[in-house]
Amino acid sequence: MKTIFKKSLVAAALAAAAFNASAVVVTATPAVVSLEGAVNEVSIAVPAITATAGAQYTVGDTITFTFTGADLDTAAVGFAPTLTATLGAGDTATLGFVGATASTVTFRITAQTDGGVNGVSYTGATFVTGGLLFKTSTVVDAKGDIKVKHGASNVTGSIVIDNLGTQEATVATVTEQFTATVSKLDGIIDVAQSRQKFTTATTDVLVVTTTETAAAVHDANFNKVTHLVKGDFSFADTNKNGTITTAELNAAIAVVSGGDDTVAQPTLNASWTELTAVVTDVTDGPQPTTFTFTEPGVSASKPVLVPGAFTVTSTVEYSPATGADKTKAVLSAADAGAWTLNGATVQVPYLVFGTVGGKAYNTIVQLNNASSVTGDVFVDVYKEDGVQVLANKKVATVAGQTTTNIAGAIKTELAAAGAADGKYSVKVVANVPEKTASVYSAFVDTVTGERIIVNNDSKVQVK
Repeated sequence: MKTIFKKSLVAAALAAAAFNASAVVVTATPAVVSLEGAVNEVSIAVPAITATAGAQYTVGDTITFTFTGADLDTAAVGFAPTLTATLGAGDTATLGFVGATASTVTFRITAQTDGGVNGVSYTGATFVTGGLLFKTSTVVDAKGDIKVKHGASNVTGSIVIDNLGTQEATVATVTEQFTATVSKLDGIIDVAQSRQKFTTATTDVLVVTTTETAAAVHDANFNKVTHLVKGDFSFADTNKNGTITTAELNAAIAVVSGGDDTVAQPTLNASWTELTAVVTDVTDGPQPTTFTFTEPGVSASKPVLVPGAFTVTSTVEYSPATGADKTKAVLSAADAGAWTLNGATVQVPYLVFGTVGGKAYNTIVQLNNASSVTGDVFVDVYKEDGVQVLANKKVATVAGQTTTNIAGAIKTELAAAGAADGKYSVKVVANVPEKTASVYSAFVDTVTGERIIVNNDSKVQVK
């Protein structure tokens, strides 16, 4: 009984080993397709797929290859599927094309001949595809692998053949040829130095690195990249005369690129919020582009550095393998860092000073300093239409653990600027710890005594 059982186990093991040894193996040499370079192609050739048989086939059996990740271009002129069989011992087999869908192509064994040794044997035979094409739009719509899976069945489809082993292989990998990364701005503006200097270095640096992958099928050629950096560049108006000259711009923001790239003269838009730099390649492909921002330096005649966020959009122009040039945004409003203050900043969005609409108002802007630090207080004041009236104007020095009403000083400065009466927004900047400063803001009708409290962005709003 034990002997019979042991023999049965041995037989089962040998049968399993023989069965697994005769499993199909599907292989291909994947094409690395450039997403950008292939965009103008009529279709994309599918590399040859080899299925090494592990089972016995016969006339009438079918072999189907199923694709995921891209569609077959069955309507293309060059789409002419073939499957060539190579058998051993002089045996031959002929296969005919049955049909194709967007994801499958099927062949049938239509004839076979015996080479004269032990009948026709398919074990170890190879089936190699040819004439297959992918639809270009489905290849370049996303990066990643395109795969194929082998399947076979008998003439009626009722019996699955060769369904073990390595049935799947990668036939193509679609890669982004052009990408970019950002090394961000992180300057801290020193309120103790009139917001005209950074706390450490005299410069802050933004680096945009555009990269190109290794050569691929349908390789594209890099031509140039246009960087659009958005932020507040008013600090480049070195003499505060309302105009930024080319010399001033270049002194405030130096733009250079590596290798043999050339950088066209950077430009600013009319509102000084968009900096454009075009970098053109000569021979060595894309290189890092460095934007070096230089502080104005402390002087009453010079502008201030403005806290706020920056973004960058980088658009590559390239030549695909065939056809007209294309563009691609490798960065789209990407985070390029920010400048922050080392003190407290409170924005009061709306205040009335003096007489407006026939009514006279008193204005209240009380700054509470809950820290033990004494610090100077500055204001930026803007009209309703955005025109700046006061810039980085010192209006007080606030002692620790005190509350100071700075409205009177603001009113005096407005009068000196010829703007005593009007509706304004006020940015209060104090050289005290950020989380210890709060502002109470309001204006009062001098006749009725009605007080209009204005919410601001203090860390703790006093109401």
